[in-house]
Amino acid sequence: MMEDSLHSDRLPDIEARLVAQTVFDRPVVLEAGAGTGKTAALVARIVAWSLGPGWDRALGGFDAAERDNDRVAAVVLNGIVAITFTEDAAAEMARRVAQAFDEIHRSETLADGRSGPEGKTSVTGLYQQALPEDIDVVKARAAALLTEVEWLRISTIHAFARALLGRFPVEAGVHPSFEVDADGTAADDCVEWAVEELLTGAYGGENLGDDALLLAGRGIGPVEIRDAVAALLGDGCPAEALAEDPMGAQQLAPIVKRLFSSLDTFAPASLKMTEITGSRTVATARWLLDLAGRDRPRVGEAPGITLAGISQWVRDQPEGEQSIERLKLWGLKNTYTNAEEEFFESVSDAEFEAICQLAGVMDFIQTFDPAVFGAFRRILHEVLTQVETEKRRRGIVGFQDLLTGAQNLLEQHQEVRQGLRAEITQLLVDEMQDTDSEQAAIISLLGMPDEHGEGPGLFLVGDPKQSIYGWRNADMKVYQQLVRDVEDQGGDRRSLTVNFRSIQPVLDEVTCLVEPVMEEKEDIQPAFERLIAAQGIGDGSGREEGPRSAVEHWVSTAAGLTGVPGKTSATVAAELEAEAVARDAADLHSSGTPWGEMALLMRSRGHQAAYLEALRRYGVPYVVGKDPNYYRTREVIEVMALVRLILDPFDVLALVAVLRSPMVGVPDAALRPLWKAGLPGQTFKLGTEESPEGLRGLIEAAVREVEALDLGGVSLPALAGWPDVLQVFLTRLLILRESFEADAPDVFLEHLRSLMALEPLAACRFPGTYRLANLDRFFRDLEQVLIEGGTADTILRHLRRTERENPDETSGRPRSDVEGIAVLTIHGAKGLGFEHVWLVQTHAGSGASRRGAVTSAQWFNGRWEMVIRGMRTPGYFEVKAGQDDVEQAESIRLLYVALTRAKKRLVIVGNRMPSSGVGPMLKSFERRAGGWPKTEDLWPDETQGPRIDLSQARWVWLGHPLWDGETPRAETRASVRTALDPARIEADGEQLDRWRERAREHQLRPWLGTASEEGHRLFREAMADRFDGAEDEPKAPREAGAGQWIAMAVGTAMHGLLERFDHSAGDPTHELNTRLDEALVWLHGALPREDVRATAGKRLQTIVKRFREGPLWQRFLDLDGSILARELALVTTPETGGAVGAMTGAIDLVYQDPDTGEIVVADYKTDQLADDAEIQDRAAVYRPQLEIYARALKEAMNLDV
Repeated sequence: MMEDSLHSDRLPDIEARLVAQTVFDRPVVLEAGAGTGKTAALVARIVAWSLGPGWDRALGGFDAAERDNDRVAAVVLNGIVAITFTEDAAAEMARRVAQAFDEIHRSETLADGRSGPEGKTSVTGLYQQALPEDIDVVKARAAALLTEVEWLRISTIHAFARALLGRFPVEAGVHPSFEVDADGTAADDCVEWAVEELLTGAYGGENLGDDALLLAGRGIGPVEIRDAVAALLGDGCPAEALAEDPMGAQQLAPIVKRLFSSLDTFAPASLKMTEITGSRTVATARWLLDLAGRDRPRVGEAPGITLAGISQWVRDQPEGEQSIERLKLWGLKNTYTNAEEEFFESVSDAEFEAICQLAGVMDFIQTFDPAVFGAFRRILHEVLTQVETEKRRRGIVGFQDLLTGAQNLLEQHQEVRQGLRAEITQLLVDEMQDTDSEQAAIISLLGMPDEHGEGPGLFLVGDPKQSIYGWRNADMKVYQQLVRDVEDQGGDRRSLTVNFRSIQPVLDEVTCLVEPVMEEKEDIQPAFERLIAAQGIGDGSGREEGPRSAVEHWVSTAAGLTGVPGKTSATVAAELEAEAVARDAADLHSSGTPWGEMALLMRSRGHQAAYLEALRRYGVPYVVGKDPNYYRTREVIEVMALVRLILDPFDVLALVAVLRSPMVGVPDAALRPLWKAGLPGQTFKLGTEESPEGLRGLIEAAVREVEALDLGGVSLPALAGWPDVLQVFLTRLLILRESFEADAPDVFLEHLRSLMALEPLAACRFPGTYRLANLDRFFRDLEQVLIEGGTADTILRHLRRTERENPDETSGRPRSDVEGIAVLTIHGAKGLGFEHVWLVQTHAGSGASRRGAVTSAQWFNGRWEMVIRGMRTPGYFEVKAGQDDVEQAESIRLLYVALTRAKKRLVIVGNRMPSSGVGPMLKSFERRAGGWPKTEDLWPDETQGPRIDLSQARWVWLGHPLWDGETPRAETRASVRTALDPARIEADGEQLDRWRERAREHQLRPWLGTASEEGHRLFREAMADRFDGAEDEPKAPREAGAGQWIAMAVGTAMHGLLERFDHSAGDPTHELNTRLDEALVWLHGALPREDVRATAGKRLQTIVKRFREGPLWQRFLDLDGSILARELALVTTPETGGAVGAMTGAIDLVYQDPDTGEIVVADYKTDQLADDAEIQDRAAVYRPQLEIYARALKEAMNLDV
């Protein structure tokens, strides 16, 4: 009965997939739930269109005589444009489309051979109803489409926009040779230049001088201005947005009104709040009452005056800042103390709304400073104007510029838009839920039906329940408006709900946890849709023998000293969770589960080290995916400091960082003595006025002072050796500074890596492979900057910019194929699936906001609102209020993404009694459909075991005294560290020397080689006795000084003559003479002297005469109709010991022997030989060249030569 119900629930999904493959005359939106196969749906639509309606449409554009399957296929595919989220997704889609055509072409029947009513083909997700009935026709078309599949246009939206601007640069108003500034380096240079230009004049009393001095007095100088401009550019904010003052009376008056209205509304509640427990709560309530009791603005008082007075009062109050922060927390609803939670349950909706309004207004008032804001705005407006002008002049286009430029192009140039719409027959967009306003505008302009209902077939695929990239400008409002536009145009909106990843019990738990909290709200939150497991996915029971179940909730609350649950810190909870996950993973693997089918998901990486240590302790290999801490890792911080110190001797912070690092190991106790002795100043002079040896006395003085210090019980031998290391470091620092100035980039980098032992030191620190990967990535990035001609200044700017603008850059990954348990953030797990998933730290708070930028801008309700150095425009608190709603909604969608990663087993882990308050995710679980058991239900007394089945799930208490004894335990790895074997070290050193020598030899080999190279070398050896001087540069033969010139020129002329000879000419002799005349003209221009030209001409005529009179002439003529290729270019794999990358060349002639039918390659050679023996010798010399040609034809075309 249950399976019958599930089958009926699956029918709408089947209908939706058929619509995707058969409806091409109106827009279609396919909302594909997690694991429902959206990529398969996209591929199926492309295949169905190409084999059916698309083919028929293209065929109608050809005359009967011109119809050719390959040409039709090219037209079909060239009309399809597919937009994906990433380049990897684009490549995967292209691969799967080609694979589908190949499967259909090779299939004997289109049916997949399985029972069922769906009528599926052998191609995943493709239905027979979507294809023509004649299988032979389908197969023939598939074969042609596979041949021409490169015509299919699949790309990211940025690549698509770049192609539009490159095609229509004049209309788009961009430089015809514009370059995409992928890493922001070029824009950064423009900003640096513009800031320097402006401030040089301003500080000298010229334009905006007073503004620049006012900002300087507040600590806002060139660096702060540069950072603000870069932030605004990154947000796409134009200079014109800063032209007008947003702090006028008209804009500020609503702020004043909202402030006092909210204070009055909440005043009664504030009075009641002073009576509840909690010192911070009471202090905030009294602060609110004091604020409400202030005098109201006088009639006619400018709102700016009122706000300035309140802002000053807030700054003067000791508890002002803390009270505002408390207001913000109250507005979030999930950070209350127990007393506050009870109190806020009694407040009215109007009073709660007043608190939220107050939090926003006070956030604005707290930083209100119109004078500084005005000065900053005017400076930024001028700098941004110059930057925009310079970018246009230099043809610099950023990623955001690509989108805005493409949107403007399509909006402002109807002829361009109409031309593109006529070219595109199908427009498919993947991951539509992650779109922003510019991307949506581009899609609408190209894909929506016009006033006549005509346009490309628009197909949008996405899942609004998985929209989790709001911090990347993904906008649910934009997505839902686009869907409404589709429906208004008569389009279809369908849903995919059959999940091919998870068993039904896991999907039921997703419904229990998410459906109650994913409440539909227009433009904020979509409606929840239940997922149904595909037929054959699991048995539906979800029970496993032993201690495991398909759905488990683990409680990471520790038992207190009394043996009962109590408040548990985040650190203790993380340790409990880490131990449990590691033991569970090790036991699963011992039972046959692959490591790669397990994943540990976390909301943030705050306690990641505890989990990794536990996995390591139990011998569980792991892969840390997309760790957004690249610039925070110790090894990257240290190597960046080292590079800064090499390039900038005055960087004292870099000097401190390097001295304290493992590269040098100076103890903190020695830093003050070294500074007293003048180390920083002497380091500045290193290489100019001071030598490393000259600093020995300074170091010895510091050593004596350290020895006299009271180090609090630390033994001096533990600090021994650092003076010698410091002395060596200073010597090597000088070498590196000199190497940077004098050596090639690769030599400098080799010195940097070897002299400071950066990688061996990193490898010794856990986890070594990841630290090495980070360093490898850093060195590759640095090498690229050096190769591009980076000076010390540009490299330092590059380091500052990348660290400043990419604080969450993904860490490097070790180059290893070793399988391990995946350790991921929820964002990093999107699109993946694992048999066993542990979702840990569900009790944790939401973490730091991604919107905490000092300067940012956003387009909101038809205007730009911004934060400049923490100072907000009047409407920004409305933006923030909207962002808070979006973030809360997105947190629910993040939960949905996390839960839907599990295939067979889902484990949800959290601390029910955290010492710092329950986070929003665990709080949302209390609304779980089916019930959320109370603590006393899970731990009635100490005799109850750690596992109990309640409310359609299994509950496991990790802190229970009996848990350890009832849980399988794998053996832990020994943690004893053993000394390294000196013999092993010596052997490894010798091996390293051998590898280094091989690498040197490899480096000396060329990247590209020519197929004729080996033949030429053998020829030079054979003829060495005929030349004077070096083999590599043979001089003219003894008998004639110009003979070598003549021989080479005549050979080239004869080669060209044979190459251009037309075998189909009616009179071969006349054709030969015509080509001879052309060759003589060429010789006249190629040779420098008249006597040389005359000699060469006579020799060429003699050779042609002998050729025509000899046996080769008739044999050459007999090739008419048998020639397969002339001057056939080739690229093939190199010979052993030759070039590193590839072997190139051109085969003079490829033909099929008229007598034997064999494929023959021929190479034209011109020389004078005495007898058959010399001919055989010369043939042996050139045989390797022809063998390479033969191998290339075999590899590329499977031709036996």
